[in-house]
Amino acid sequence: MVDHKLWKNLSSTRQGPAGLKLTHRKRFGLSIIILCTVLCILCNLMGPATAVLVIPALQWLDTPKVGDTWFQGFTYAGPLTDGWAFRDSGCGTAPFDSLNFTCANKWALSLDSWAATTAASIVESRDGHLLARMTQQNDVFFYVNTTKDFAAHEIDSQLLWVPSRQLVEEFSEDKSIIANISLGADAQKLNMSTSDYQSYAAYNKSLQMNVQRVGPIVGFYPNINLYSTWWTTDIDANRSVICISDYTLIYAIDAGNNFTRCIKYSRDGDGWGENVNGATLTIGDAVTASNGSKHPELDVFIEASDRAVFLPNGVFADSPRKFDNGTVSTFQPECIGPLPENTTVEAMHLNCDWDYFFGQEYNDLSTSNASDSVTTFFYKYDDGQPGGMVVDCVVFAAFTQYTFDPATLSNPMRLVQTPSLPTLNDIYNADYVQLSLHPTWWFAALSLDYNNATLPAHRTIAQMLRKTMDYLRTGVEDPEVPFSVSLSASVFTPIFHTLSLLDWGTGTTKSTDEGTDWWPRLQRNARIQVWAYGLSSRTTYLGVTIVIAGALVVLAQFVLGLMDRRQSTSLTQTLVAALAHAPHNEFFDRGGDEVKVAGTRFRVMDDETRPGNLRFEAP
Repeated sequence: MVDHKLWKNLSSTRQGPAGLKLTHRKRFGLSIIILCTVLCILCNLMGPATAVLVIPALQWLDTPKVGDTWFQGFTYAGPLTDGWAFRDSGCGTAPFDSLNFTCANKWALSLDSWAATTAASIVESRDGHLLARMTQQNDVFFYVNTTKDFAAHEIDSQLLWVPSRQLVEEFSEDKSIIANISLGADAQKLNMSTSDYQSYAAYNKSLQMNVQRVGPIVGFYPNINLYSTWWTTDIDANRSVICISDYTLIYAIDAGNNFTRCIKYSRDGDGWGENVNGATLTIGDAVTASNGSKHPELDVFIEASDRAVFLPNGVFADSPRKFDNGTVSTFQPECIGPLPENTTVEAMHLNCDWDYFFGQEYNDLSTSNASDSVTTFFYKYDDGQPGGMVVDCVVFAAFTQYTFDPATLSNPMRLVQTPSLPTLNDIYNADYVQLSLHPTWWFAALSLDYNNATLPAHRTIAQMLRKTMDYLRTGVEDPEVPFSVSLSASVFTPIFHTLSLLDWGTGTTKSTDEGTDWWPRLQRNARIQVWAYGLSSRTTYLGVTIVIAGALVVLAQFVLGLMDRRQSTSLTQTLVAALAHAPHNEFFDRGGDEVKVAGTRFRVMDDETRPGNLRFEAP
């Protein structure tokens, strides 16, 4: 193979009398060497390539999706009913119907323990960040996650996402079923249909798995204002507005970061409509000194408003304003007050177009992402002293894929994960629903009686909230629980807990209501790791490539053999034909030089009339 004389003396059926030119001969020889090298490598790799394709490999496969239920919407807009939340609370029908949620002891314990672990996590964190946003539903844990979009030019570019306890509970049931099947339980013992049983039994053949479910997830962006001042302006007997001065945002926007923010407030009756409502709860007294003196009562006002108005630096929009249809709307600054005591806007005959003020055309911020369906919490002591706090949030509902590894060995924390969360841009570029929660949901999460809402002072959440408000009132920080710790535990945790409890309905058919086209089918499947054949790695792709290349070489050899087929001859036949050959002056120009004579080229042809059935012809 490496002897240059071999390639130098190769004959060609197309060479001229003088043979190939030297350059062409070198190229031809080099091509033969490269071709032989490639064929040698290919032959050596054929064995491993075949083994790669014959022996199964570990692969992740997705099982078929099962389930015929469709999402039918949240039940957030009204009081709690007999849905999932009712069944999870452990309460009877009578307390629930009367909105007395003190029977939901598990919710109270869950909230208090969540607040305590939140505080402990911040204390343990070296940089003081909140790390433990995790709690559990049944025997499965879940956590609150965060997405940020720094390119967004909205009021807020951070979203906190709270998983649904209702869906997490389904993972708990999945875990129990899979464990029982692995121990040999059948469909009858598990009280399941055969089809459902078979869908779970398929997971039992895997080495590792992640159960996957698509379901709702609730996101919100919060805003906190400390040392806040607000006032209430009565419009008439049923309607009012609440305005907050010097309102700032966590994320500043182009319009600046100082606002007067106003929301709707229903005093009595229908007021502003069913989407505007509120309630009040009180934090019980706590002894704070050896002489028996007590804190004043701490009041928390929860107000849900379908609209909010932001006035940059307290400046009103130009008024009057003329619309395309020819109508003119005006709004006097005196409309939002503050007004003298026991006075209403209606009684003062002020020119106030409230539809214009709370509409989407009042100013540039009227279409912002913080102007719709807002919930605001007002915290203050009832003695009228300064030191109030305002917390507000806008809540969204979207859908995502939940994953859960039911194996204790590979998932010892039994943690449900949400690997792909919507961002703020995703929310505004796709279908979503903005939630305005009925106040009863907040009271249920706190395990309080809606009609007599007093949060006991011994509760962990109550103690954290008092520590927060005491700092705002006195400026003295608790030596055991810093202000940042109590603030996170008392403000964020109740919101997390409430949003996780929101239940939702399902049905066997897709909803046909307007605006529900994006509601998905709620199905389950699993991503399982098994030994299987397939093209799931680069090694298998290489194996297939080598096998195909080998097959092509064999095919090419067969085709070339057909094109250049000739009768095979033995060495004896070749020798006989050579001895019988009679020269025809092919040695004449060699001058008797034996070396040149020995280098004379001949073309061997088939000829049955000659000895050996071969004929030698000089070029």
